[in-house]
Amino acid sequence: MNKTKDMTVGSPTKTIFFFSVPVLLGTLFQQIYNMADTIIVGQFLGEDALAAVGATGSTVYLVIGFASGLTQGCGILVSQAFGGHRLNELKKVVGTALLLTVVFSVILTIPTVSFSRQILLALHTPSNVLLYAHEYLRVIFGGILCTMAYNIAASILRSLGDSRTPLYFLILSSFLNIVLDIFFIALLMEKNYLLYVKEIITPLISMEEMIGNLNMIF
Repeated sequence: MNKTKDMTVGSPTKTIFFFSVPVLLGTLFQQIYNMADTIIVGQFLGEDALAAVGATGSTVYLVIGFASGLTQGCGILVSQAFGGHRLNELKKVVGTALLLTVVFSVILTIPTVSFSRQILLALHTPSNVLLYAHEYLRVIFGGILCTMAYNIAASILRSLGDSRTPLYFLILSSFLNIVLDIFFIALLMEKNYLLYVKEIITPLISMEEMIGNLNMIF
């Protein structure tokens, strides 16, 4: 089913309202996603682990925010081509956006994962939480490709007038994140490498369905 919507047609107020509601709800579930990580870490791993998550907050937001900004910028070009009914240009923009997503993911992942400890030391992270913070940063930054892939897919769909599909899969990801947090942290927390699996699985499950929607559109 084609869920794209030409937002240049119809009442502007009504169109913008119904488009923005899923975006606002998505922001809410994004906060639930982050809050669940904090609560579960605090409950099962203790005060030092919780402090480590807090100590990495500004660094994570800086890098992930920059990555998200790149994907949102691509969405502007997609919406302009779609609104102008320039299908060939639209396909080129989407292809270029996906390619740039992979390239910038690699560019961001390699230095952030390699120098995560040095970044924490430069920020004067307390020694009692340094180990936890280092492991947490490596997990988060190791999943940059998956995070950017989800964001670019969501950005493209929103640019085509479909703000509901990204919301549905963000809701799915939020609940899946809680389940995987409990499983990997509470049940298997002694095997740290399994946290990497959780960081990759969560966005990929949502991304697979969203890519299916993109294939139906193009």
